Amino acid sequence: MLAPPNDLPGVTFVLPVCRCPATVADSLERLTAHLAADRESWELIVVDDGSDDGTPEVVADWQGAHPERPLRLIRLSRNRGKGMAVRTGLTAARGALALFTDADLPYDLEAVRQIVARLRAGAAAAIACRVLPESRYQMSPAFFSYLYTRHLMGRAFNLLCRTFVLPGVRDTQAGLKGIDLRFVRPLLGRMVLDGFSFDVELLRAIRDAGGAIEEVPVVFRYDSEPSTVRFIADSLRMARDLARVRWCSLRGTWRRASSPRVETVADDFGLSADVNEGIRELLERGAVTGTSILACADGSSEAIAWAASHPQFDYGAHLSLTEGRPVLDPGRVPSLVGPDGRFVPLGRFFCRWLAGRICIDEVRAEWSAQIDRLREAGVPLRRLDSHQHVHLLAPLFRGVASPLARTHGLRVRTMSGVGRPRLVPPDLRGVILRALSWWSRRACPAGVVLSAGTGTTLLGCPELREVRRLVAQAPGPETVELVVHPGRPSSGRLAVGSRWDATRGREFDLLLQPEVRALLGTFAGAAEHAPEAAPPVTVEARRRELAVGIQ
Repeated sequence: MLAPPNDLPGVTFVLPVCRCPATVADSLERLTAHLAADRESWELIVVDDGSDDGTPEVVADWQGAHPERPLRLIRLSRNRGKGMAVRTGLTAARGALALFTDADLPYDLEAVRQIVARLRAGAAAAIACRVLPESRYQMSPAFFSYLYTRHLMGRAFNLLCRTFVLPGVRDTQAGLKGIDLRFVRPLLGRMVLDGFSFDVELLRAIRDAGGAIEEVPVVFRYDSEPSTVRFIADSLRMARDLARVRWCSLRGTWRRASSPRVETVADDFGLSADVNEGIRELLERGAVTGTSILACADGSSEAIAWAASHPQFDYGAHLSLTEGRPVLDPGRVPSLVGPDGRFVPLGRFFCRWLAGRICIDEVRAEWSAQIDRLREAGVPLRRLDSHQHVHLLAPLFRGVASPLARTHGLRVRTMSGVGRPRLVPPDLRGVILRALSWWSRRACPAGVVLSAGTGTTLLGCPELREVRRLVAQAPGPETVELVVHPGRPSSGRLAVGSRWDATRGREFDLLLQPEVRALLGTFAGAAEHAPEAAPPVTVEARRRELAVGIQ
């Protein structure tokens, strides 16, 4: 049966579709009829891979005409490939088990029951196999040429798979597959292939992680030539992908004992009305896991009042010395302000710092006042960081930020550059912050809980590929904060006055893309699906890890 939207299903069926408006309605009719008649409780997710020919509209119209057969439609922002579409659907799945197949349903759906049975019996993956003795082909004479083109090329590709990547698996490319999401979900975020080779990568990841793969016979119907597959070009691309899968396997990508927990944190809540509006929407829609609040910027009063009335979200203190007005009277912190009583910009702050004109006691008093303003308003705080990362200056980190964090029971963010620095274009900002973080961690007092921050490259490149690069290099089991700076312009531009204004709207749009949310969701739930949640990383633990690595 198809589970009502508010009920938790036992199994999820993911159907990726792309540019098939003429056939998708018939596929939905056949698939939902089969699932509705089955004794399992099913959820159906249709993922549209950026179709531009009306396919998602056909799905939506069918959904409206059949309210008794519920489904969820997810639309990717643009064409990403079958692998990304399936992975997005698997991440959104609520069932413990999940199946997926091709949009034209070329496999007899009776095999679905066998696949579910194998998964319930303990297999991590159960897949259709067209070359088992019990399998059958159904083919129109008009497609006999298939035997000399697609079939032979497919078998040649599968021979390469069995030889170099998946020994013992006879049919890696059959489109009907089932997986146990309780086993596979932690692996999804480490996968990198978006095209048709996604199947091979998925099966290799399952094998490397110790999961069992079983094959079931199927009846395969071949009566059309899918327009989304180009024989020669796709075969060459998949051969290249095999090398990538093998390389990842040799590196142990899928053998890691644990994955990092990635928290997507929106900085600068309180900077302006446009930034506040964007961050509020992202929090309410679940696109970010938390935000850091400025206590002294132009939009701080609005942000603080909203945060105090929404304690269910995750908040941090975004301490400032370079934006807004001090919470204390400017006369009490003269080394931190200009003639207008506002904090000086970052460049002037560093000039004063290098000249020895910044008073550490004034910084301590002002930052204490900023934290007190947030706490007195009723904002529940969990972390501490700073605007433009000035707390990473070693004297401020050791003498001010760390003691404040220990006093208030807060975690301190370092921008430790968890991934390799980007070389083209060069991420000079990230290299500097990584060096400051390394020095600050070494000088940090004992007992202070740290988190690793990353995301500086998103300021100039708010793209899915950059998010993937950053989170893929994050080490487990440490908590990693993906730092973002979104905003929602209400009049065509953000009224902030920063050189990063142009990218804030793009980061906002990026974080709402289903494929980005799916990627981050696999890491946000890593601790939830791990056998045991990892404890916070303290300075002493980090030093022990570094010492072991040196040995």
